[in-house]
Amino acid sequence: MHPAWLRMARLLNMNKHLLKPVFAFSSVSGIFPDAPDTETLWENILNARISRLTPLEKRWGISKDIYFDPRPGKADKICLDRGFCLPENKDDVKACQIEIGTKVVHDLIHPETLKASPPDLFQTGLIIAACGTDQDYFNLDLEFTMQKKNFHGTRLFLFIRRMSS
Repeated sequence: MHPAWLRMARLLNMNKHLLKPVFAFSSVSGIFPDAPDTETLWENILNARISRLTPLEKRWGISKDIYFDPRPGKADKICLDRGFCLPENKDDVKACQIEIGTKVVHDLIHPETLKASPPDLFQTGLIIAACGTDQDYFNLDLEFTMQKKNFHGTRLFLFIRRMSS
């Protein structure tokens, strides 16, 4: 098993008295530029490193004024003041997506997972998109970010597709 999975299993076991019986952690995957493994990803988060990919302006060829609005929920706008795109090489993105999907399915039916309990597909969802909304996460100045009293980390809006439907 991957070290991150072992740490999560230990954490859940140590804190099982805090968990409600309906809680289940099955799998998390994604594309994390400049982080080939979970250890590097964690270091990047702790040090507020930003992976610089293709800026939205360069990819779309339009001014930021056209797609940016500071008010969350504005139709056809994003509320982040900075945004970057995945690599433009479609073959690489497709390979990543296939690899991620394979990993999710493999972990869901992993023998050690099945020993604990068979997967309940009615309560299983696949996250197909996620959007970070806390602009503090994108702040380049780590010291400033960590000194702010109201910093609570990145909130995520997740779009979930139920596996059972």
